[in-house]
Amino acid sequence: MNLILTNAEIRELVEAGAKAPSGGNVQAWLVDAYKNGLELSVDPARSTLLDAGRLASFLSLGCFLENVLILSEKKGLFFQVKLVDRKQLINPVIQLLLNRKSTTKKSGQNLANYINKRLTNRKMYDGEIISKNLIDELRKSIHQRSISVTNKSKLTLYLESNENKKKNLAEILGKVDRIQNMNDVLFRQLLKELRFSQKEIKETRDGIDVNTMEFPGNVVRMIQLMRSHPNVRKIIPKTAFERQSRPLLRGCSHLGCLTTNWPINRETMIDAGQGLERLWLTATRLNLAFHPWTVLTFFLIRVHKLKGKGFNSQEITELKQLEVQFKKLFNIRPHDTPILIFRLSKAKPPSALALRRFYTDFTRVKDELL
Repeated sequence: MNLILTNAEIRELVEAGAKAPSGGNVQAWLVDAYKNGLELSVDPARSTLLDAGRLASFLSLGCFLENVLILSEKKGLFFQVKLVDRKQLINPVIQLLLNRKSTTKKSGQNLANYINKRLTNRKMYDGEIISKNLIDELRKSIHQRSISVTNKSKLTLYLESNENKKKNLAEILGKVDRIQNMNDVLFRQLLKELRFSQKEIKETRDGIDVNTMEFPGNVVRMIQLMRSHPNVRKIIPKTAFERQSRPLLRGCSHLGCLTTNWPINRETMIDAGQGLERLWLTATRLNLAFHPWTVLTFFLIRVHKLKGKGFNSQEITELKQLEVQFKKLFNIRPHDTPILIFRLSKAKPPSALALRRFYTDFTRVKDELL
């Protein structure tokens, strides 16, 4: 006898999945929902330049998967999970087949309570140092992910609170910001992700609401000016772009970096996404502000995986030099690849929350069995 999911269960699971983070809030996921399971894949029509080889999309798809599994465990729904087309991994599909229902509540209910509360908080640090006990909980969280699509990769969480190191890391990441702002293609992509009006925010339900960026009013006006007149940025001193984020990066309790020891591919990124979502939900449970800083990691993936496509030779050389400096400051092991950089703080709630697309926009409900 086949186990059947109700339409209400499907919707609840998919909407929980869609609370996952995604680069530029692009939400590049697709769901085929069957009576007895789900198939998760990446929408080929939704991407950004940071999404080198669609690897950022598969990272967010891993976060989506982890949310589904955490909530399903709370609801007593248990799935067999497998990755279809494992050999080629050209456009892998994550298949979840329902194989058991139970009325017994499991441990997943704990983090499930924070799926709807998880958010990006870019507010300034309130000065309170995060205790070692909380840091230890965060370190453990990345190894507690649900059923994984791979048992090969090992995630490591590096955290740095030393003031001098944070200062040096802020200088490195500031130089990456300058590269992004001075590169014509990358700058256009950045502007494409930003949403300036409530009309635009509500119509698209994706992208980055500038109110969530916590910028001072003069910075927002400067961005709007550059949006209308892109060449204006050519006369702005390059160091201005390098300095704009330093207060945020230096003003936090810890700077963090999540790495993997396995070669970067789509399977690895799905697995890393599961660990990332556990980490972020745990930070939410501990009332910690979590602010991802993805530009450097995905620039480096583009440099190493796509031969620097989109960058000129000078930018490629500088990014490789910044990579060496960055890994040295974090004491990252030679075979570990940075996946995500983030700020970790105690802070007030954010000024605004990013919207999510309606689940009907990316879900196809099929009246058949998987």
